[in-house]
Amino acid sequence: MPRWLLLVSPHPDDIAFSLGGLIGQLKLPATLLTLFGRSNYTVANALQNDEREITLLRREEDRTFAKNNSLQWCYHEFPAAGLRFGGNWDKIFDNAAEPQKAVRAEMPKWNGPLRAAARLACGKGPPPAIIMLPAGLGNHHDHLLVREIFHKYAQEQDRPVAFYEDLPYALDLSESEIKAHMTEIDGSLKPQLLPFVDDTDDKVRRTTCYRSQVDEAVLRRLRLAGVRYGISAERIWSEVSNVSRIDLLR
Repeated sequence: MPRWLLLVSPHPDDIAFSLGGLIGQLKLPATLLTLFGRSNYTVANALQNDEREITLLRREEDRTFAKNNSLQWCYHEFPAAGLRFGGNWDKIFDNAAEPQKAVRAEMPKWNGPLRAAARLACGKGPPPAIIMLPAGLGNHHDHLLVREIFHKYAQEQDRPVAFYEDLPYALDLSESEIKAHMTEIDGSLKPQLLPFVDDTDDKVRRTTCYRSQVDEAVLRRLRLAGVRYGISAERIWSEVSNVSRIDLLR
């Protein structure tokens, strides 16, 4: 049975930033599923942009990344948190004492659309060997929402999952904070480094097609993330048995 990966990206650029090194050397075919593609955010002007113009631009950036990296592409234009919450950064990043409470409040609205997106991406063929999900590090509301709904979906479909560390947000957390966050998701999760053959600069260059989302400060943080373990690598969290039985890399 053919094996493939489902790469779940809350927004255009999340997979590129977080798993761009892995994608440069994937052995298995993969589908990039991008969800909250309607946006008015750019790195230059934050949320002060024309929604229609930026949505079209971000769609084209994501299409280019998928094409450049031989990924199947499944794209949705659900409104991002910046639009839903009117630019309230405390809500966008769930800075309340109980971030999960805000996510649970939106889950009834988004459970149906996001599950439908998952079914569309999976199609009628064999199911994905692994579903790669955001860990929600940094507590971006959309990342948490996607993680919760897709994790439950994967469990119901008996599909292995691996959680990637959301970059660049993970850089703002200590190692102990990251471990506590992952334990809260599932105490059985273990970290696994995924070294990449290309150097970090190659990964960073791969992300520059998202020209509305990167500036030199963002690229500098991505370079730092790429070598924070002492080698060029990204990190995922999973039940070791789920990932070790599948050779992800060339």
